[in-house]
Amino acid sequence: MQTRHWFNKLRGFKYLLGGLMLASGSVTMGQDGPMNPDLSGYYPSAGYQPMPGGYAPEGYGPGMAPPSFQPGMNPWPAVSPFEGPPFQQIQQENGFWFDNSKWGPSQMSFTVEGLYGVYKKPNNRLMGSEGILPVYRPTTTAGTGTGTGTGTGATTSNITPFTYTGILNDATSGGIRLTLEGEQADESGWTLSGFFLDEGATGEQRIATPPPTSVTTTPSYTIPIVDRLQIVGALPLFDGDTNLNNANNTGVQKYDLLFEINHTSQFYGANIGGVANPWKEGDGFRIRPTYGIRYFGLRETFGFHGIDSGLNYTTGTTDLAVETTTGRPRPAAIIAPDNPTDVLLLDSTLRSVVQSQFAGPEVGFRIDLGKDKFKIISNTKFGLLANHSKRSIEYKNIFNQTGSGNVPPATGVDQVFNDSDTTTIVSPMLEQSVLLRAPLLSYVPLIKRMAFFEQAQFQFGYTFTMLGEVYRPEENIVWRGAPLQTTIGDSRSTFWTQAWSFGVEWNY
Repeated sequence: MQTRHWFNKLRGFKYLLGGLMLASGSVTMGQDGPMNPDLSGYYPSAGYQPMPGGYAPEGYGPGMAPPSFQPGMNPWPAVSPFEGPPFQQIQQENGFWFDNSKWGPSQMSFTVEGLYGVYKKPNNRLMGSEGILPVYRPTTTAGTGTGTGTGTGATTSNITPFTYTGILNDATSGGIRLTLEGEQADESGWTLSGFFLDEGATGEQRIATPPPTSVTTTPSYTIPIVDRLQIVGALPLFDGDTNLNNANNTGVQKYDLLFEINHTSQFYGANIGGVANPWKEGDGFRIRPTYGIRYFGLRETFGFHGIDSGLNYTTGTTDLAVETTTGRPRPAAIIAPDNPTDVLLLDSTLRSVVQSQFAGPEVGFRIDLGKDKFKIISNTKFGLLANHSKRSIEYKNIFNQTGSGNVPPATGVDQVFNDSDTTTIVSPMLEQSVLLRAPLLSYVPLIKRMAFFEQAQFQFGYTFTMLGEVYRPEENIVWRGAPLQTTIGDSRSTFWTQAWSFGVEWNY
């Protein structure tokens, strides 16, 4: 490289000037001088105040405003014409320190899901009072020993079969769930969600075949014995009689026209919560703590309806009370009333209702696996909720027509009773959900051409919710026969529901 001779002569002057500046120990910089922050005299001295009127030269109007910076910005070396990262954290992992900075705008998503829900069926409870035996079908057996003789013995085949609520199936129903979520650049976020599962019903109905006609519209019954009666159910009822030997049907009320039970459940709820920064994260996965407030509403009912002809049957050793195959009474086993047209029907009904409201805090964690094209989301939540439950019961004509301890109602008069009770307890909660998200809608004909679904993703999921210490209607009935009253019990158990979901998520 060639150097101009005249410029080369100036080098000595340049070095001399630099040495004088360093020797002075400070650099005085004019208003229009160079602003090299690497020099030691860049910052003003302590106590410096801007000149009144600013820095504009004389004759150029009002001065400039004192220098200022945007919130979060500092003078050099942190000064920048741009805002800093929304999230910045110094982290240590595996012995190495690194700067974890995250950029990007906040995101929001809205999800609409259709639900197919399954309710836990009623627990297996005896319909009636505990400790009372069914009425057995007598048989004739040969005696033993010397001589001849006959004796009677009870068999396990009975003519008044008892019913347990566990025979009912799980109820199913449809529903909807709406979810609104937001996520910040630091990957924390919030969620607002609500769902509603419609009423699901299950039941069993037993009717004497062929079905009797007009049994609920007339107080009297003309007796076509062979064709219309069939024992389809029974209630063991303790009525205060200490003799529980049922050889003469004491303590058991049969129903030979209709025996029906049903159970319904309805479940709904909402929650609002937050999602913390990732506790663990890597390429395609992250684990984040969650917290929030949860609310549930649960309404369940249990109903019973039974109709009996009012006729009584014998259980002699030679005349069986009922046919072995059909369950119909034998004509010879029926105790004929003095006036058959005045035999009163026994129309019994009972309805137990439990309305529960749950509310309280929840905590848990969320696991995200995958990226935008395919993602699996797992949510695990635990809660401790206040459970405010109102239980009510109403019934009519729950008594044993042949029991020795009761007084049957007068003709045309029903025995009606109702009661209610309210209790507040604490119930634990566990919820586990798994969601799968993928842009499958872009492959569906017609839908992929709709602008409304252009940015939407398909979502499939499963949710299991379990609540402990729950009052259920079939368990809170203390069955008694008149003159004693059937009352509300105090029994609690576990309730659960599970739901499969199909929906669409929109990102904003």
